[in-house]
Amino acid sequence: MQKALFIRFIKNQCTPEELDEVIKWFEGAAGTIDGRAFLKQIWNDTDDPEETNQIDFERILDKVHHSLNITRSGKIYSDTAKYPLRKNHKKTFMRFLTKVAAILFIPLLSFTIYTSIRDSSTLPRLSEYHPVYTEITSPYGSTIFLELPDGSKVWLNHGSRLKFPQTFSGPTRKVELSGEGYFQVAHNPQKPFLVEANEIQILATGTEFNVMAYPDDQVIATTLKSGKIILQKETNDGKIHRIFEMNPKQHSIYYKKEKTLTYLDENPDKYISWMNGKLIFRNDPLDFVIKKLSRWYNVDILIKDPELSRFTYTATFVDETLPQILDLLKIATPINYTISSRIKQKDGTFSKRKVIISLKK
Repeated sequence: MQKALFIRFIKNQCTPEELDEVIKWFEGAAGTIDGRAFLKQIWNDTDDPEETNQIDFERILDKVHHSLNITRSGKIYSDTAKYPLRKNHKKTFMRFLTKVAAILFIPLLSFTIYTSIRDSSTLPRLSEYHPVYTEITSPYGSTIFLELPDGSKVWLNHGSRLKFPQTFSGPTRKVELSGEGYFQVAHNPQKPFLVEANEIQILATGTEFNVMAYPDDQVIATTLKSGKIILQKETNDGKIHRIFEMNPKQHSIYYKKEKTLTYLDENPDKYISWMNGKLIFRNDPLDFVIKKLSRWYNVDILIKDPELSRFTYTATFVDETLPQILDLLKIATPINYTISSRIKQKDGTFSKRKVIISLKK
């Protein structure tokens, strides 16, 4: 095995013929004394010498071969679940996992794509490979931070989901958002960043903005902190129609049913405070407040009396519990509330708590 070829394999730059050569090498010569010495030398060139001495290279190569076998047989299961690690080796193995991702696991992804295509049909051109996607979900009651392959940073709010390719290819860096996310986009004018949020697309090159696009909401709200973004929509004939170009400190609202958009100049802190664990309301109606509280505390909240919708609230909540917040709302306006207990389901899980808000008589 030539080192230059192996480096191209690590960087996913191999031609189909070169990739086939690498796979054959892993299946054969990699298991020889010379092959194992070659792998260890590659590792030494990229790793900390002190940590390298703790790695079991025999076991690494066994895992590579095992992964290849799984790929060929079509089986998918957890190797660590079937063969649990000894406790005293777990810390070392986790350090190994972090670094091996760049050397073995990413190329093994190429194995999976390549062998599944090769075994099922003739080998297509590289441009015909389908991208491999990752989907991250932030459950209700928590937020998640992640970094995308291009270096862009994303925060996902409660009950949100982001789908993105493991490698951005094509003219744009496209991701799909369901829920709410805050984006710090890595600057790249040659490859714009595109967020698909239900009916709306947000186009950016290097900027910071927030998008709220929950499927059950009737609006899609976008807040721009810095830079510039373009809101656009795909028409029925597949063409892209630009709706609005946003400037910093603007907040736009797209109404799904009416297909219309409005905007206002406003301090973005209110709309991005959730990243810092804050809930900020500024003259917001009760309907808006309970929707935020429902996702934040993972509860179902019902407004019993329609006239309660006329109440508005201005407040900032940081560490308050749900009962504490409801008590404060009760002081500010004539409301009562009840909170039900969680009920254990047949499958062993528990139902959400339910909150009923009513007008104080």
